[in-house]
Amino acid sequence: MHKKILIIEDEQTITKALATELTEGNGFKIETASDGQQGWEKAKELKPDLIVLDLILPKLDGFSVLQKIKSNEETKNIPIVVLTNLSDVHDKVRQLGAEECLIKSDSTMDDIKTKIKNQLS
Repeated sequence: MHKKILIIEDEQTITKALATELTEGNGFKIETASDGQQGWEKAKELKPDLIVLDLILPKLDGFSVLQKIKSNEETKNIPIVVLTNLSDVHDKVRQLGAEECLIKSDSTMDDIKTKIKNQLS
C-alpha cells in the first residue's frame, strides 16, 4: 500500500514541485491543502502517514495546525516535517512535536525527499 503524504502549503509552485517529486518514482499518494484550516481538517479525515507543513498559512497558521495535530489522540503520532521560510523557529517547532524543520531556501528537493523518506521508514 502506498504511503499517504499530506502537504499543507499555500504556495502552489512548492506544492506542485513537492507532489511531483514525491509521486514520481516513489509512489507516494499525495493530498494537499492550501490553508491551515483545510490542512487540519484533512489531517483528521485522512490520517496520512506523514505531513509536510508550512508555517505561514492563511486561516490557521502552521504553529496552530501543529499544536492541534499533536494534541489530538487520533493524529498525534503522524510525523510532521515543517518546511518554512522562517529561520528562527527550529526549536519551537521541535518543542511542539515536529520531527523535522527545514528552511525552504537552505533545502534542495533531494534534502526534503530524504528527510521525508527517513521519517517514513
